[in-house]
Amino acid sequence: MNENFEKWIAFLKPENLKDNLICCSIYIAFFETTKDYIVNQVRDFYSIGWSLENGDLISDDYKTYVLSKDKDKNPVKASLIWFKENNAITDEDILVYDELRKYRNVIAHEMLEKLFDGINKDYGEKLNQLVELRIKLERWWIFNIEMETGMIENPENIKEDVISNSQMIFKLIFDIVSGDEEKSNYYYNEFMKYKAKNS
Repeated sequence: MNENFEKWIAFLKPENLKDNLICCSIYIAFFETTKDYIVNQVRDFYSIGWSLENGDLISDDYKTYVLSKDKDKNPVKASLIWFKENNAITDEDILVYDELRKYRNVIAHEMLEKLFDGINKDYGEKLNQLVELRIKLERWWIFNIEMETGMIENPENIKEDVISNSQMIFKLIFDIVSGDEEKSNYYYNEFMKYKAKNS
């Protein structure tokens, strides 16, 4: 049998197609929310209020101290530089982000090909790098912005091993799609128990 025939067999197997779709969707969704997090956290840091007409009001300092850091005033690139200059990430982290962005583009623009050929061996490593970068940013934000500016009440109760939002969501998603019936249904069952008790 030739290679294309074998690929068709793999493609037509429902669990393979489902798994590949899940993998593509998880990576793209997690990348996009991370990109939004990078931009929005820094932009919101310079928020000075809100109005009915214009929505969020952002200080001119945002242009001066953030957007000016990138020659094209790209909010993502400028925000990454802002994070680096505040010792949240390193130059290496920015290079990693750029590679993760390129990988996201490959998955998004060549999704049909990925579904046919299967997800390549780099997927697990790229997803782990993406999650690690997001967690690094979130933990830095908790300890250096939220705690230092009084956004968190009783900061003395926050421990070094605090779990970030992304860590919780990532575990939740992977437990649900793990194929382990007990893990997959645990959260749904617990929510239904809570609903029954409180309705």
